[in-house]
Amino acid sequence: MQSIPDLELDSIRFRNPELSRDNIEYALIKIVNRIGTFITYILIEAMSPTGKITNSNMRTKAGLDFINNAISLPDLFGTFLNILPKEYTKDIAKGIELKEASYNKLSNSLAKIYPEVHKVIEGEYLSHFEAFYLDKDRYPNNCGHDWKEKSLYKLGKYYECTKCGRYESSVPQTDD
Repeated sequence: MQSIPDLELDSIRFRNPELSRDNIEYALIKIVNRIGTFITYILIEAMSPTGKITNSNMRTKAGLDFINNAISLPDLFGTFLNILPKEYTKDIAKGIELKEASYNKLSNSLAKIYPEVHKVIEGEYLSHFEAFYLDKDRYPNNCGHDWKEKSLYKLGKYYECTKCGRYESSVPQTDD
């Protein structure tokens, strides 16, 4: 994927007179729209019906392989940098690290546009994850768990059963 095309966004935020087309909030809405639309398209395409694979486990694997091959996070980041106003990309201090003032402005602008998303990710993500995903009653016992180590954003290292989706915060010793 070289670039995500410029897609029009029919958003109530665009009708807000405070939101000019040359400020960072407008740029972030365009970024979210373009990348979000692309990801949504890929996720829908992964579920497209096919008569070629009849085994459900093989079909699931084929869909997940399609997603893994279709979405490159480094490419998405490159698109993000290309869409981001140059006043921010010229302010990159080290590698991909912004100077603090630019980082704060971007982060605060995103929180202004999408306050609930920002609030959940920054404050409620851990408690939601623990309440929902670490609830052992949600998952079958004795599924013959196959544990895979995962690194989860802002949460650190966890272990997920590739069969039932159960998460554990430390390496599970036995199947209960």
